[in-house]
Amino acid sequence: MSYPSSGDKDFEDLRHDNKFLEAFTYAWGMVESDIDQKIIYEFGLDAQNDNLNSKTTNPKIEYVLRQFRPEIEFLHSIKKLNNTQYKALFDFSEKRNKLFHGTQGRNYNKLILNLTEIEKKEYLDVASLALRTTTYG
Repeated sequence: MSYPSSGDKDFEDLRHDNKFLEAFTYAWGMVESDIDQKIIYEFGLDAQNDNLNSKTTNPKIEYVLRQFRPEIEFLHSIKKLNNTQYKALFDFSEKRNKLFHGTQGRNYNKLILNLTEIEKKEYLDVASLALRTTTYG
């Protein structure tokens, strides 16, 4: 199964140019930024001032803003992400964590270097779907 285009020209250009790592990390940055913005909006925070870094910020908000999984779980729980969107983002998070953190005792650099073209396509398909889910979905 092939995922549709992400809708993001920069990602698609990197993917077309076979720049796997650049495309994957670009997608992660865009997805993470979009989710952060959704969280900021839901908590009624103003991203243009320093209240995000204030000592008076609710500890629950601070925790959610520091970690991707709690962010998407929160958005899913308040129905801002449907089950399909949540799964796409969760799968992308899983792929990203495997790629950059590996499994215990594994060097992620070796994992990246040893990916086959089929595996790279799978990673980028998941990234494409997640990117479409957040920015364009």
